[in-house]
Amino acid sequence: MTPEKENFNMEDCLGRRVRVVLHKEAFGQLQIEGVTSPKFYARVLGFDSIGLWLENPNYRIMPSYDSDGKYIPPEQRKEECHRSAFLLPWPLIQSVIAFPDIEEVTPEEEEELIGFAAVREKQKEINEMRERAAARASKKKKSSKDKSIRG
Repeated sequence: MTPEKENFNMEDCLGRRVRVVLHKEAFGQLQIEGVTSPKFYARVLGFDSIGLWLENPNYRIMPSYDSDGKYIPPEQRKEECHRSAFLLPWPLIQSVIAFPDIEEVTPEEEEELIGFAAVREKQKEINEMRERAAARASKKKKSSKDKSIRG
């Protein structure tokens, strides 16, 4: 937001990531893929008189039919991830927090960024593997140094 612009409204949030805070009672009733906390970050795709349209970049589905309309037996089904938009009705929202002076908001670690739980778990696994590999390499390097000093 530029210094000369003092007014801010939902139109300024379009295409940007915001923090959404749901009413606690509403969160207990809500069952939206990827929303695992009453406080989360999401990109605003739109808004209307009914509510706020938000993006879930990693919505998981398990199709029962293929693109030709043929039934897929349960044992042959594969999970797919797709970008989705969902409508969050205004009465369920306690607050929408925007960050006009920040180009791209990066959530704090304990906050939820919807749709990225699987991505975060995979990244955590990759980081742990890298740490173990670095530790092995360091141990191997130390072991070869010790041999060269003794030898």
